[in-house]
Amino acid sequence: MGPIFVSYLRHDKDRVDRLVQGLNALGADIWRDQNKLAGGDHWADEISTAISKCEYFIPCFSSAFHLDGMSTMEKEVGIAASLWDRRATSDRKWILPIKLGDCAIPAVPLNKSLSLPELHWIRLEDEGWDDSLRAIADIVLQRARERAWQALCEAAETLQSAERARAESMAFAIKCEFNEASKTELARSETLRMERRNDFSKALSAHFSKYKDDYNPLIEMDMSFEHIVVEARKEHESLRFGCMIAGLVFILICGLVAFLAYWIACGIRKFC
Repeated sequence: MGPIFVSYLRHDKDRVDRLVQGLNALGADIWRDQNKLAGGDHWADEISTAISKCEYFIPCFSSAFHLDGMSTMEKEVGIAASLWDRRATSDRKWILPIKLGDCAIPAVPLNKSLSLPELHWIRLEDEGWDDSLRAIADIVLQRARERAWQALCEAAETLQSAERARAESMAFAIKCEFNEASKTELARSETLRMERRNDFSKALSAHFSKYKDDYNPLIEMDMSFEHIVVEARKEHESLRFGCMIAGLVFILICGLVAFLAYWIACGIRKFC
């Protein structure tokens, strides 16, 4: 699917700019006519195509919507509504209305039984802005995160396959007494493994960079876990050293006891 389409009135441009900047910072790809339309483009065709292919359609309503006559936003909302039945067969959550303040959502029909105000909407105002922005991002970025995670899983599977190929080639090398053919195969496998590892590392870095806010707690937890592991290893080494010392002391004590028992036994025989 394409990027997220944001529809709005010029009257609300400042607040929509703030919304778009916040979503971009969280990893969203936003479609706006001021950024995507070039001189000479046919407006209706470009807008219709963008709305039909967008991941989400976000109309931002304010009290000015009912005062602006037949605005560009009203036309965009009409296009999205006309596409509802076709899109809703596979995706009933692609339109997310936003209220920029205290206003009503227009009763635009989506089909014979459903209209726009009946969809889930989010209110976005200066008070509680960050929480509302995060709620919007949680909805519209969910699929992007799922696709990125799937890509990482596929990269990890590829890496695992390369590791298996390397292990198999090493076993083959040992079995064949590491002749020239097995050396070549081992070198090829090692090259493949490094390439896949680099691809996986790049994908992982890109994923964490794009969704860093979601993974900061996980990173902190991982660092804490690593610290626990290090401390556990230190404790294990100390315990092992202590056990060695205790074992030596026990052996010395047993030897001393045996010597004393032998000495006492010899003394008893002498007197008897």
